[in-house]
Amino acid sequence: MPKPGNSTLPALVCALSIVLASTSAAYPEPLGIHGLVLDPSGAPMSGATVTLTSGDQGPERSFQTGAEGRFSFGKLGRGRYRITASSRGYRAADRSLSLPEDAADEVQLTLQP
Repeated sequence: MPKPGNSTLPALVCALSIVLASTSAAYPEPLGIHGLVLDPSGAPMSGATVTLTSGDQGPERSFQTGAEGRFSFGKLGRGRYRITASSRGYRAADRSLSLPEDAADEVQLTLQP
């Protein structure tokens, strides 16, 4: 038979577990950045180069967009990132992101002639 006054501890432990689980589920590790490269008319750009730089001058990773203009970088940790999209005949477009805050957002970069 439980002692009086001890019944709140299991409830508190249960509530704390639920809060911690929901927080970690909101920003699962590792994180990722995904998005779309568009031309000036809003159409997806195939063959654009998308470069991801970690921090101010960290290591770079590049990705070539497919027919649908999509890109994806996975297995990223928390921190600041810069994404740059480029294609021959267009000015580069870029955006800075901070993970995990921007992890759920789809990045859209529009290249201009």
